[in-house]
This record gives sequence, structure tokens and C-alpha cells, in this order.
Amino acid sequence: VYPLLKYLAKGYGQFNEPYRAHVLSMILSSALLIIGDLNSIASLISTTYLSAYALLNLCTFHVAYFKPLGWRPSFKFYDKWLSLAGGIICFSVMMFIDKQMSAIVVCAVCILYKIAARKHDVLNWGSSIQTQLLKVVINSIYNANTIRFHVKNFLPNVMVLSGNPESRKMLISLAHLITKNNGVQTSVNVERGSLTIEQKKILLDRGIMWLKKSKIKSLYIILDNTDLDVATHMVHGCGHGQIRTNIVLVGYKSDWLNCPYEDLRTYLNIFNVANMNGIATIIARVSSTDGCKKQNLIVQNLKNLKNKEDPYKTSNQNNPNHQKVSDCFVNIKDCEFLFVNKKKRAYGTVDVWWLYNDGGLALILACILQSSSTWKNCKFRIFGVTDKIECLTKEKIKLKQLLSMYRVHFDYLDVILTSTTDPTTMTYFTTLLEHVNPEGNQFHEYNLHKENVADMLFLRDLIELHSLKSDLIILSTPRTNEKIDKLFMCWMETITRGLPPCIIINGNTGPVLTANA
Repeated sequence: VYPLLKYLAKGYGQFNEPYRAHVLSMILSSALLIIGDLNSIASLISTTYLSAYALLNLCTFHVAYFKPLGWRPSFKFYDKWLSLAGGIICFSVMMFIDKQMSAIVVCAVCILYKIAARKHDVLNWGSSIQTQLLKVVINSIYNANTIRFHVKNFLPNVMVLSGNPESRKMLISLAHLITKNNGVQTSVNVERGSLTIEQKKILLDRGIMWLKKSKIKSLYIILDNTDLDVATHMVHGCGHGQIRTNIVLVGYKSDWLNCPYEDLRTYLNIFNVANMNGIATIIARVSSTDGCKKQNLIVQNLKNLKNKEDPYKTSNQNNPNHQKVSDCFVNIKDCEFLFVNKKKRAYGTVDVWWLYNDGGLALILACILQSSSTWKNCKFRIFGVTDKIECLTKEKIKLKQLLSMYRVHFDYLDVILTSTTDPTTMTYFTTLLEHVNPEGNQFHEYNLHKENVADMLFLRDLIELHSLKSDLIILSTPRTNEKIDKLFMCWMETITRGLPPCIIINGNTGPVLTANA
């Protein structure tokens, strides 16, 4: 426990006796006897003796008060209040004998306690303080289960499907940014295969130590022999009251075009499970140079699979404002993008495209970013859209009044008029849809709702026009009661391809923002 005394702790013989410590004790005792004046050390001996008994009585009272299952005193007439009284009396007598020496002894005890407390990660004494913390947590959970929801008390409780936390630093940092001092973060590591108890313990200890070393407050759960969608349902079902998970955070599945169908179905079922349980979902997509190169190759392969001339090729060549599909990508400057970084951003732009009713989750996230040290120096802009040119000014005034009512500050706001979808964007979406569903069933369904899909795809062109050079984009998506399938992935891929880092929000339309303080 105390590094300086490690030399004295070495044991000898059958019973591991610390002879070195015994010798030191004899030398100190002999030195005090040689002095011959016990009055000069009587104060030190008495205060040390009384402090030991006072601490012993107080520790006994603390254990007896919280009553762990291991507390079974053998003395029949024991009472915890007697221990408390004994501790108070010892401290009182100690102060009465010599106040100066008592203060010195108390300071020495505090220093020794602090040194010992630093070893709690290595040594586990099963102290009564741990029992106290656990019982307080249990009582708090019971109380939280009786608290009815109110929008003013909304807490962003995030379940982040991170796998090994160290391998998903971007997701962990975003979840930490959202929940810091505001909600509960739960990092979930889902293993399809079965793990032994020892393997689980090793992975659990390693993940918890990394989270603690990174100064991230997060629960960490390992679930084996299951899939991500089932794990989402399980973790949500284990929540209680207002600390139940209400946001699921996942990364964008960049290999969805080439992965096995079972993997893609499991990924999409995460959103379906979230919708069934009224949970909002946040998808974090961070582009990179390598990702853009792979995306370009995918597009080229898709074009080769079509084996026919693009009907919009001639029109695109005649219009210099149109880009080729394979060129519609940008290289992001940050190779390792983190939402929380020790290095503050001296400048930058964060764009919020608040397009659909997400209960105000996009605005809450923007407020959290504004209050963080990493993003507070950035310029925050908000965009809305309307399809009526005569209402353009009116909608802009309404948006400004709404933000003022919610006390949400933005450096710039604008309401943009909708337009027809660019042929290049439509071609890209159609090509993706044909590739993921060569049988044409889903493509036939898309044709039946072509106008609705086209109305949503024009967002890609607006975002590319206004936010291509931004540092971060927050985008709300329409919530649907229908089952989310590959059509959603095609839409999300078309909207966000090659853009700066995107946070895609699919809210549950439940209110999370209020004008009342």
C-alpha cells in the first residue's frame, strides 16, 4: 500500500513473518526508552492511541449502519450507536489532551488515507464505502423508476454500439459529448460467438480501464452469442424510468454494398427495433480519403454493372455545373476525426439541416456542441427548406422566432427554396437501387413513389451547394412507421456521400426541447 514501506513487508519463514518491520519497531522503542523522559512523548502516544480507537469505532459504525450481508457481529449486545458515541468521545478526549498534537495526528491520518486510496484500482478491500455507494445507487434507481417524464427533465441516455471502445474512438467521443454531465452513456460490445467467463472478464476489465484512462464516464457491457439488433432490444429493456436508453448511436456501415445480406439486415434491424421502442437513432458518418477512394471504385463498378449508356450523360456534358458521379467526393482534412479533442478548433463551421420533426434533438445536439470546448469557437448555421416561394420570407421569420423562443443561438439561419433533383443524383440513387435489388421488386416499389423519393433526394444537391466546406453537418431525416430496408441505405448513401463528417438523426418525434426553463 505504501511504497516506502515495501522493504519492510518482506516475509520470512513458514508464517511469512515481517522480521524487518519487527526489528525497526524494536529500534524505535529502544530509542524512546533511552530518552528517559516519557512526558515529552506522552502526548504523541496518547493522541495516536485515541485516534486509532476513534477510527475503529467510526468504521464499525459505518459498516453497521449500511449492513452489508457480511456484517454479522458475534457480540450479542452490540449497538451501532455505541460505536458512534465511542468514536466521538475518543476524538473529544484527544483534542482535550493536546490540540496541536491532535491536529498533527489527524493530518498524518488523512495523508496516509489519501495514499492508500490511490491503490483502490489494484487492491480491493471490499470496504463499507463501496457498500454505501451501491446501496445509494440501488435506491436512486428505484426512485428514478417512479419519476414521470417531463420535457424539462429530458436526459440524453445514449446506447453506443461501439464494440471494443478503443476501436471506436469516434463513436465513443460523440456519445461522451452528448451525455457528459447530462445523461447515461452505455457502450455495448456485441460478440456473435460465445465467450468464456475468463474472456469476458478480460475484455470487460480492458474496456473499463481504457474508458477510465480516457476520462470518459460510461457503462460498458459485453454481450456474446447474439446480434446487434437483439442486443439493442435487450439493453433497452434493462433500463429503468428516466435513465432508460432513449438514443441509439451507431456508425455508418460503409461496406453495406459488399457485406453479406445477413449483416446488412441485422444493421437495418437496429433502426427497426429503435422505432418499435420509441428510441431515436443517430448515425455518425465520418468520411476520409481512403473512404472516398473506395466509394469511387464502388461507383465505377456500379456503372460497369449497368452496361448501358447513362440517359443523362449528354445533358450533364452540356451543363458545366454538373459533375460526374465518380467525382462527387471531397477529401476530408482530418484523418482521425474526433468529436471531443484536447485541441480546440480555432475556427470552423457546423451546419444544422433541420428538415423534419425530430422533437428538437438536432437543436439540442447543436446546443451541446456550442457549449463544448472543442466546438464553441465554430460558426453555427441552421438551414430549413420550403417548397413555396411566396412563403420564403415568412418561413424564415418563423424559424427565427422559434429559435428565439427556445433560446437557441445560431450565427446564421436561412430557409432555402426546394428545387428538382439533379439528374446526376437521381442516376446515382437509381444505380444503387438496381445494384442492391437486381430482381427489381424494390425498384418497382421505388417507381411507384418516385416523386416522394425525388422530393427527398434534392436535399443532396442543396447540402452539397451550401455545406460542402463545413466541418460538421447535422442532418435530420424523415421518420417512418414502415420497416426500414435497403431503400433507406440507398437514400442515406446518396444524401451523404463524400460530404464532411455527418451526424444523421432519426428522431422519435417525442419532445426533447422546451421554451420553459
